[in-house]
Amino acid sequence: VQALQAGGLSLRQCLACLAGEIDQAALQARVRELDDELARMQRARDLLADLAGLRPHSGDAFKAWQLQLQREAPEAYFAWVMKQGFSEKDRYHLQWLSKDMNEHERYIKDFIQLLDGMSYWGPGDRAFTQQQFAALPIRPRRILDMGCGRGASTMALAQVTDAAIVAIDLEEEALAAVAHSARAAGFEHVSTLCANMAALPDELAPADLIWAEGSAYVMGVA
Repeated sequence: VQALQAGGLSLRQCLACLAGEIDQAALQARVRELDDELARMQRARDLLADLAGLRPHSGDAFKAWQLQLQREAPEAYFAWVMKQGFSEKDRYHLQWLSKDMNEHERYIKDFIQLLDGMSYWGPGDRAFTQQQFAALPIRPRRILDMGCGRGASTMALAQVTDAAIVAIDLEEEALAAVAHSARAAGFEHVSTLCANMAALPDELAPADLIWAEGSAYVMGVA
């Protein structure tokens, strides 16, 4: 009786089974329900095992959970990511590049290798940068170069304006390259800031111009 009840049968159904009065249709329906419950529990078990680090490779359930949470509650997801020990830079790489925290390290390594040696980390070139700057209806005195990468657009701007330029990125290695290039060229009006482009510190304001040649295609514009 206990074994039958564990399968979800009522006491009346258990007694009917023991009396040989088995309702085949009811039992078959319950078996299908149990199969569905087992499948749901297996997915839940896989997710918990992934979260607990008990599986060598992430399962489909965990990846599906991440994608669902990113889609339905992105701020909650990335807050959780930060609690797993990821840096703010990793958090935005996950949002914009790798998408999957389980493949994150390999993906970013490949991504950086792909960019290695490239002066421009986005679309455009020096002539384009300077052409667009020349078309501005104002002459800015302070510029924020958002997502500057290794500073290709920063240096292009510095050649045609003496405005103070703050090159902003989360990649410290890239910012070091910007600082080196600026010193070598004698551009004292160029400075760098390691910061999240989507949540800039208040003390940066005000600025006359936000230049996002290296990031607008990733971040969008609000």
